[in-house]
Amino acid sequence: MNIQNDLKNVLKIFPKDKTELESQKIELALADDIKKKFALVDSLEDDLYRYAKMRQQDLQKIYSLKESLRDNIGISESRLKELSEVSSLLEGLKNKISQSAKELGINPKEVKFFTGIDSYLKSIKSIVKDFNGDVKEARKESKG
Repeated sequence: MNIQNDLKNVLKIFPKDKTELESQKIELALADDIKKKFALVDSLEDDLYRYAKMRQQDLQKIYSLKESLRDNIGISESRLKELSEVSSLLEGLKNKISQSAKELGINPKEVKFFTGIDSYLKSIKSIVKDFNGDVKEARKESKG
């Protein structure tokens, strides 16, 4: 009867071993899933840091461009002001030439450079108009 008792004892152990093996299979499967998720987290984290670095570089470029744009706006506005002052001076010279020519009884258009003043004045007006529009747009972009 010892053999029967021994056999019963052995059979009692078998289901436990089988259950433990299944439990180990489950644990191994879960461990594999966890490892895959960890790898995914690592990969996503690496991507986020890489894109954050690129984003910071892009932002730095934008800040630098905005600073350059503001400098450019300042210089452009200064030059436009100077151009407007020159335009006023040319307008005054044109009037003086016209007045002097009338007093002398000659046609102002016969005075050297008189006709050139008009073309310069038209050009200045066009330039001021065009550049004022450009500066206005640049100012808007430099703030945004």
